[in-house]
Amino acid sequence: MSLFVVLDPSKALFAVDGKDAAKIGDFAVDLTDHGGDPAAVPELCIDMSSAFIGGTTKHLPQAEFSCDKVQAVKIVNGLSEPDRHLFTASGHAQARAAHESAHEEAP
Repeated sequence: MSLFVVLDPSKALFAVDGKDAAKIGDFAVDLTDHGGDPAAVPELCIDMSSAFIGGTTKHLPQAEFSCDKVQAVKIVNGLSEPDRHLFTASGHAQARAAHESAHEEAP
């Protein structure tokens, strides 16, 4: 689902099934049908997909856009997940060894 909202005041403008470049065009048509002007849309915060970026540049070329930072963090976390487990596992092993070493009784 693609959802188009205004943040201030909070208001849903348009919702449509699917997530592709054409959905930006569908929004522009719906906005026009309801008396709005797609050329007056100054900015968007969009999904980072190439489809949404392409749809924005094609259907709302004047709009500046930023990408959803929650999704960016999710992607970065996903990319770093295998390394995070390695660091966590090695960190636990080092901490356990240091603890055991510190508590060994001297002969």
